[in-house]
Amino acid sequence: MEGPEKYKIYIIESGLQKEPEAIDIPILFENQEIGALCLLSNITTERAAITDYQASIYRLESFLFGEIHSEYFTFKKDYVVIRYDWVDTYEKHKKTSAFWGEYRHQDTANIAIQKNTKPAISIEKNLNYRTKRHYEALSKYSINTNLADKYLSLYHCLEIDFDHEVVHRIKNLNEDDLSQLGVFVKNLKLDDIERLQLLITNIPTATLESYIYKLRNHKDSAISIFYTFGKDSNPMKDEHDFDQYIIKSPAISKEEFERIKKDKSKATIIDPTRDYQKFLVRLCCYWIYRIRCCIAHNKLGEYHISSQKDLDFLRDFGEPLLKEVIRYRLNDQATN
Repeated sequence: MEGPEKYKIYIIESGLQKEPEAIDIPILFENQEIGALCLLSNITTERAAITDYQASIYRLESFLFGEIHSEYFTFKKDYVVIRYDWVDTYEKHKKTSAFWGEYRHQDTANIAIQKNTKPAISIEKNLNYRTKRHYEALSKYSINTNLADKYLSLYHCLEIDFDHEVVHRIKNLNEDDLSQLGVFVKNLKLDDIERLQLLITNIPTATLESYIYKLRNHKDSAISIFYTFGKDSNPMKDEHDFDQYIIKSPAISKEEFERIKKDKSKATIIDPTRDYQKFLVRLCCYWIYRIRCCIAHNKLGEYHISSQKDLDFLRDFGEPLLKEVIRYRLNDQATN
């Protein structure tokens, strides 16, 4: 839909919470504002107080739903408003808005509510959904109201991505080299953590380190999920090692990893010959999978994420780490 003069207007739906008053959430492309997300449906406001973005929406709704003569009026839908000189750029990237903006362009009804913690939205370049199933999983993520359900939607995207990877590898099998078929069959038998690991084998360590550092703010939840109710698949099996490497080390880095391994006073049981990057990937995959299990399972012997403290852990650490892994997988420039 075209708004007057300066903007193109899109009707959207989102799981983000609406504020009591009409506000604009800036949409940025390479740190330059190109438009705004306007969560306005059912919000009543004074016509004299609306922003330029909202004024374009007001004129559009007046045209679509009839002229509004009152000093106050109520918006009917939620919108994205984009400056016309940025429309081509936005059109190029809008298909991934469910991932970076937590909204999708309207194709169904029923708008959900989720706490809004976004001071602004930055469009992310070089992302590609690859398949319709990828899009559907992340679309559910964008409109889900519950933080735990949002995490499961993201995790489902990774499960779909493994299926996609399998199909990709089948297509690229060399019919004259049967040994490649053996590798393929072996990959089909991987457990859940190994499947995740296969997807991000070459992810840069710097990509993971900044997210791992956030665990220091959520030690209690991390210990409960990864150790008290942990599994033998934990590559950092000793809670003391977790305390030394993750909680107390001056930094999350290869240098600190090597230093602690060599410091005999730390009494670490981590194999000193282990490759840092591979170890970090395996550890993050274990964490992602354990969090998934503590959401999806509610049975005896399994920790269940439910308290506010655990939800803070999920919001600040679990979801951002999982999104970073998916970002790596959706990036057109990433290769494994």
